[in-house]
Amino acid sequence: MKLLAKIVDFISVILFALLVADVFLQVMGRMFKMTNITWTEELSRFLFVWLICIGAFSMIRRGMNIRFDLIEDALPTPIWKVTFTIGNICSLLFLSVVVIYGSQLSMMNMTQLSPVIQVPMGIIYAALPIGAILMIVAQVELYIKLMKNRGENLVNSSGD
Repeated sequence: MKLLAKIVDFISVILFALLVADVFLQVMGRMFKMTNITWTEELSRFLFVWLICIGAFSMIRRGMNIRFDLIEDALPTPIWKVTFTIGNICSLLFLSVVVIYGSQLSMMNMTQLSPVIQVPMGIIYAALPIGAILMIVAQVELYIKLMKNRGENLVNSSGD
């Protein structure tokens, strides 16, 4: 799991660096009135989509996903375990739906090309199922850790 986290973090850093460089190029192109770099806007959108979907893995793994922490943590342990389990089941069901329909969406759009860069849109849409699979892995890992520790706060830890 640590290896997967390192790989995903590395990919996130690369995507973020590419996004920053692309947006910088876009700003410089507009500032100096270069009209031939029209691809930067489309690329920045695609990089941003992938960054969000991949980066969500790291956020969930560190326990920084949206939950009702204040309410849950005030509950007695038996009730906390039930509500925490129900919340995780709902998250896993939702992410499973995203994997299924995101995969279908990605496969259906492999022949459609993006207007400027001419990349198959299925590759861009593949961020949804890939990100959801990574989020499922992180959600299960977080569930196991928190059930063992009865809800220790992982927000300040590195997630390792």
